[in-house]
Amino acid sequence: VPMGPNVNAFEKDLERFVNDNGEMINDRKVTNNVVVCLSAGTAAVHLALIACGVQAGDEVLVQSFTFCASSHPITYLGAKPVFVGSEGETWNMDPALLEQAILERKKKKEERLQKQGQKGNAPQPQQTAAVQPVKKELKVGDKVKIKGGDLIGEVMQVGGSWVNVAVGSIISKVQKSNVEHISNNEFNNAVKNLPKQMSSHSESISQRKLDFKPNIDIRGERLMEALEIVSRFIDDALMVGIGEVKILHGKGNGILKEEIRKYLKTVPGVISCKDEDIQFGGSGITVVKLD
Repeated sequence: VPMGPNVNAFEKDLERFVNDNGEMINDRKVTNNVVVCLSAGTAAVHLALIACGVQAGDEVLVQSFTFCASSHPITYLGAKPVFVGSEGETWNMDPALLEQAILERKKKKEERLQKQGQKGNAPQPQQTAAVQPVKKELKVGDKVKIKGGDLIGEVMQVGGSWVNVAVGSIISKVQKSNVEHISNNEFNNAVKNLPKQMSSHSESISQRKLDFKPNIDIRGERLMEALEIVSRFIDDALMVGIGEVKILHGKGNGILKEEIRKYLKTVPGVISCKDEDIQFGGSGITVVKLD
């Protein structure tokens, strides 16, 4: 969702309401709920799957009689959607078929563990130590494939054990162990084989990064219009992975600068705000550090 003071206030008000009326767990009231506004229900399902720890190669049970967006977030993460049929009367997921799907997977897992146990008890032939390939350290701009699926993307940000990967127009936080490095040629060939719409999405993040300008001039704008412009500007900067941007608001009576900085303090991903160096504009420019 394009962020701004109204959306931020809505999140806080709803978060306060939810925590004031929180559910009881083990005779204790839950008061640490967090409310986050998202762009669509698809994004909400995507975020929920990440919060549940779904990773590449996992299976996720999903209703077959539903809009395609119910299963797309599963494939975004490199997991496999397993479709379960619906009841004839309610059109909700059929509990009997759901139970059957769970029991089938439980049985397969037990059989797999049993086979692994038998192999572990069998005498193993002596093998010479294999030479392990040297893993290439991931960096911003690298092209990668998410393991367990055909999703490819570009690394936008690198953390300790994770990376932010742009898959089409979606950016996902993925464990490093769940992605593998691919060459630019492999990436380009894969993009060519995608449907035209998906191909254009895969190229959009890189193009937006090339087109993005890290400076913005909001002098002469009314406060609310200026906040909207800054909101979109910061959203784009975070999307393409820019580390620092500058906002030219002028000095004047200082109200515009003060309100802009109040807003920036509420934005996730903004690390700090400060005046520009005196020789480059001083207090008339705010320098914003981004995560």
